[in-house]
Formats: sequence, structure tokens, C-alpha cells
Amino acid sequence: MRLFAMLMSLLALSSCRAVEDGGQAGAALPPDPSTVETAARSAADEGLNGESALLYIQAAGLRAEGDPMRVSDARAAALLLDEPSIPCAQILLAGPDSLDALLAVVAGGAGIAPAMLEKLADSLVPMPEYAALLLAESLVAAGRGEEALRALSYAGDSFPAQTAADLALARYGALLYAGRLDEATALRQGVPASDSVLRSRLLGALGTFRHESGAAGWEDAFSQSIRLWPSGYIHAPAFALLRPRLLSDSAFSAGLADAFYSGGLWNELYDIAVHAQDPPGHLVYLAARTRDRLGFYDQACALLEGYLDGYPAGADAENALMYLGLDLARGGLPDSGLAVLDRWESRYPSSPRRGNIPWYRGSILAEYERWAEALPHFEAMIADYPSNVAADDAHFFLCLALLETGRGSEAAAELASFSRESGESVYAQSARYLLGRLLVEEGDASGMDTLRAVSRLGSESLAARFAQVRLGASPPSPGISSEPLEAWMTRNGVVPAPSTASMRRGAVLLDAGLRRWAVAEFKAAEEEVGGGGRMALFYLEHDVWERMPNCGWRLSTVAPEPWPADLWRLRYPAAWPGLVLRTSADFGFDPLLVWSIMRQESMFQPGASSPAGARGLIQMIPSTSEYVASRQGWDDYSPDALFEPGVSLRYGICYLSGVASEVDGPVKLLASYNGGPHNAAGRWGASTLSDDLFFCRITFNETRRYVEKVLANYEIYRLLYPSLAGLAQPRFTAAPTLSPRAGAMD
Repeated sequence: MRLFAMLMSLLALSSCRAVEDGGQAGAALPPDPSTVETAARSAADEGLNGESALLYIQAAGLRAEGDPMRVSDARAAALLLDEPSIPCAQILLAGPDSLDALLAVVAGGAGIAPAMLEKLADSLVPMPEYAALLLAESLVAAGRGEEALRALSYAGDSFPAQTAADLALARYGALLYAGRLDEATALRQGVPASDSVLRSRLLGALGTFRHESGAAGWEDAFSQSIRLWPSGYIHAPAFALLRPRLLSDSAFSAGLADAFYSGGLWNELYDIAVHAQDPPGHLVYLAARTRDRLGFYDQACALLEGYLDGYPAGADAENALMYLGLDLARGGLPDSGLAVLDRWESRYPSSPRRGNIPWYRGSILAEYERWAEALPHFEAMIADYPSNVAADDAHFFLCLALLETGRGSEAAAELASFSRESGESVYAQSARYLLGRLLVEEGDASGMDTLRAVSRLGSESLAARFAQVRLGASPPSPGISSEPLEAWMTRNGVVPAPSTASMRRGAVLLDAGLRRWAVAEFKAAEEEVGGGGRMALFYLEHDVWERMPNCGWRLSTVAPEPWPADLWRLRYPAAWPGLVLRTSADFGFDPLLVWSIMRQESMFQPGASSPAGARGLIQMIPSTSEYVASRQGWDDYSPDALFEPGVSLRYGICYLSGVASEVDGPVKLLASYNGGPHNAAGRWGASTLSDDLFFCRITFNETRRYVEKVLANYEIYRLLYPSLAGLAQPRFTAAPTLSPRAGAMD
């Protein structure tokens, strides 16, 4: 039974008992506020934030004025509210400190403006600058420009740089809605050209204002905003408004194609390509690239063929023909793909990309286990294009081809050559591991020496881990000491920072849920005290996850391992523990692996974005998130919402759990997550190969490093948090699987 319904049952029961005792239903005694508070906490633990907030507000109403629990309940409600609550805000306005003033605005929004403006005028608000800025943002959102300007008159200008941009945006919006357009224009034009993010945000606000007021030019404002900051969190509403024109105006959509592609709005790009009256050629080509990057090869091929039919001499024709060949092959038609590559080679004999063709041909054949056919293409690549960026790929895959075709002696010689000549290659460690494995299996004593050397390559090396398993050795453990962090810092000459005004302001903002502003204050404090390392104890006490890794890294440079456990926890925090544990439980996933992934993806920065448009703590690509929402029947999807921790974790963990059900073990899961399930299953052999050979075949440098780093994170998280180690799942903690005996030496 839902907890809100349970409370209603309690209320009804108390009414019935009053009647049974001879009274009237209307004279029923109210429930004990502590009972309501217990129900509120339980609802919050289950993720029922809106219901929990209502229960806390009811509990606060049952408390007498002056009871400290009255304000405490209102504080809890304000941090959970889905919609504004004036009663909650009014309780907080009477609260004793700066946190209550901020939370009053969080709870009441623009509806609390008259009372808050009066308190600001009477200098009754601690930290007035932040209360005023927060109130101004609410008033701008409500279109009440004059009141917003009045609120901003109490804000001042002494904000950290990151927050100063929010102040500028609030002031700009207030001027627009107050009708002071010339001043607004002067403010926007005064922003440096180098600050593309703030300029984008201001133009987004201008587009919204013009659209709401029926003024011309809103489409142009939105389009400029998108081009300036493609991966911004403000563009989803703009796209919805712009879509009709994007579908009908080819020139307009052409101007935004590259921004949509680089900003990760891939489904939006595909939508235009498929549904526009006359989509521009470059947009169609980019839409095709989004489909192949997502593994939808049929859709990619259809778009590429359409582009080539419509624009045979277009600017993207050369690339379109090449990717058509690759996508046909990856989609299950290798011979058709190879034939298209033949067409490409005859049509573009002088192309600088001609050197890629032998690698493409060989890799296609290798994907379909046609190693004997692939061999001459790898050899041609090495001989004819030794400086090509894919030459080391071809050389390593030549080694694999020799192994797969039973030419063991040649494979050993080639692996040794590769290890000597390509020591900086991402394949170098795998080559040494395969060489050691091959030599041992053929009775060559030097193979054991090779494997032992590989086993010592470092904690992030998967080749080292594979060698350790083959040798029956355990991986080295990180140096974790029991020394208290403060004592370690003092012994190594790092004096913990005294409390500063910036630290105190940041702590209040953190408690109010205004983490972005809090982090800006903490960054300012780091400069004031001479470095983030001195704030280590403060960050641990206040759960400042966003700054912990940087702080821990700085401290770790002071002295070598062993380090105190708390220093390790700074570098590897269990961030957003309630959200991670609850969401992981919802989807049956390993929370320790979630933290390991989150650390690598975003270093715990909720506002992180990548050049490919991935967003948030888990760095989900919007198009993938939309797919997850569709499969789950969620109707609250928005690409901009991926910057919210709860949303990012829900979508990311849901997707991870789905991918994990399709592959065995963490190596293949992580490669699928980073490089795409289609690549892991198709090109790298996730369904048939052992972990060591699968990892050898990963052709994306980023994915190889990603898998190694996340697995190294995972080992440390399991050691650092023994109380949570029981939640680590055996399917992820098991030793990696190794390949059986290689082909015999010839």
C-alpha cells in the first residue's frame, strides 16, 4: 500500500475512534506529528518525493509555532516538493537562519515574493544576495520583470564567476519582461564573444520572451542559441517550437544541422531528415551518421543511398559512399559492403582517405571470421600505408589473423615485432600478453617471463589482469592505511583550512539543494586558502562530491601510498548514495559499478557534457535516453533533464541493466556501454569470445582505456566501502574469462 494512502487510513481511523468514544467525527484528535514524520521519511526512502513533501508539510502544520521540529519539517518538505507550496514557504520565512530564507524561495517561488521583498528591504534576510537572486529567477520565470529587478537590487555583484553568469541571465530576463529592451540589448551585447555559453543562454531567454510576447525574431534567437552551445541544457523546448519551420524551411534546417549533430540531438536530426519536405543534403548525411553510430544500420544505409541518389556530386558524397560500404557490411552484408568500397576506390583514386581502404576491407572480413581473406589486406596496409593512423590496427590484426589461421610461429614473430616497434600503441600490452600466452602453450620457457612482465604493468592494465589469472597470481592491492586523514595531513605539512566566509556560504547553499552555486563558492574558497587539498576534511564532512576527486588527487601528490582510507574516499566518493542505492536496487544492478562508471564518465559533475552530446553524471546520449524512455513507457523524457542527478541515474542504470542482460561479465558490459552494443556484439565478438580475446579486438582506443579505468575503479570501490561490498554482484566480481589453447606452432 502506498504510504500516502496509509496516512489517510490513519486519519480515518482516528476519526472513527473519536466517534466510538462518544464524540463527533469533526472533533477527532489529529494524528501525532511524529507518526506523520515517520511516514514522510519512509515515502522519501521509496523515492516518493512529492508525497513525502506533503506529509512533511502536514506534520509541520501539526507542530506548534516555536517548536523547532516545525521548521525542520518544512525544510525537509522544501527539498522534496514537486510544486510550489505557499504554506511551507510561510513557515520557513519565520525560520531562524539563512537556510530557511533560501528554502522559503525554493518552496514558494514567485508566490512568496511580496513577503520576501519586504524582509529583504528590512535587512532581515541572512545571505540576502542568494535569496534575492533565487527570488529573481522565479519572478523572471513568471514574467514579473519589475519585481525581479527589485529583488536583484538586493543581490549585489559579489558572486563567484560561475554564479555571476546566472546573475547576468536573471538581470537580462528581468529587463526584458520589464520592457526595458534597450538596456537588455546592451547587457547581451556586452558579453565577451569568447563566452559562448552565456551568450547562448541569453539568446535562449530572448527567444522565449519573444515567443511568449508574440514578437518577431524568436526563431532566429533560438537558432543562434543552439549554434553557440550545441550541448546546452536549454534547447529541448526550443526544438519543439522550431520543429515546424525546420520541417518546411530547408535553408533554416541546414543552418542548424551541424549543431544538432555535435550537441547530441541525434533523434531530432533524424526526425528532420525523415519528415522534412525537402531536407538539405548535409543534414541527411549527418542523420545517417547518427544512425550508424547508434547501430541502426538499415536506417543509415537508406539515408546514405538517398543522399547519393539526390546529391551524387555533393560535398559529403565521398564520405557517404565510404560509410555506405561500411554500414552494409556491419549490417550483415559484408560482400555488398566490400563491393561498395571497390566503387569508392575507383571513383576517388586520389583521395587522402584511400589509405584507409585496406584496413576497412580487412576488418570487415575479420568481423565475419574470414581471417584468411583478411590477411592480405592487413599486409597491404602495413606495406603501402605505414604512416596511416590505422597502420597499428592493421599490424595488430595481422597478428590475430595469423593466430586464427593456425600460423603460430609467424604469429609469435609478428607479435614480438609489434611489441618492439609499436610500444606506444593501445594494442601493445595485449600483443605482449598474447605473445606470452602463445609461447607458454608451445613450451617456450620465455613465455612465463613475458607473462610475469605483463602482470606487473599496473593496476589499470587489463592485459596485466589476464596475465595474473593465467599465472594464478593475485592483483596488487592499493595502499590503504588506518591513519586518520587529519594526522596524515599534519604529518605531511598540509594544514586543514580554517572556516572562511565562502565555505560557510557554500555549506548553506548545499543544504538548500543549490549545489551548483555551492560548488562555485567552494572553488572560490580553494583559491582563498591556497588549494583544495586543505579543504579535505570539510569536503568529507559536507559530502561535496563534485570537489572530492580533485581535492583527493592534490593530496595524493604530497606523499606516496599508503594513504588514509579517507584520502582514497575523496578520490573515489560514494556520491549521491541514496539515489544510487535505491535506483540500483530498482533495476537489480551493482551500485559499486555505478560509482565506478560515474567516476570515469563525469567525475561526479552533474552538468558534464561531452563533444558527442552525452550529458550528466552517467553521460547518457539523448537519443539513447529517448530509446530507454520509449521502452520503459516513461513520459517525462527530455534531453535537458539528463543534467539532473536523479534522471541521469535512472536512465543510465536502466540502460546498463539492459545491456548487462545481453553480455557476460563487466569487460563486455563496459565495452558495450562505451563503444555501443552493436560494435561489441558485431565487430568485437562479445557473444563468442573470452574476455581476453574480446578485449584484444576492441578497435576504439577510447573504449579500451575506458574499460580498463572503470574496472580499476571497481576494484578500489569494493575495498574502500566494506559495508557495501556485499552489494557487489558476482557476475561482475568474477575473474575475467581466458581463451583456450591457441593454434599450434607451424
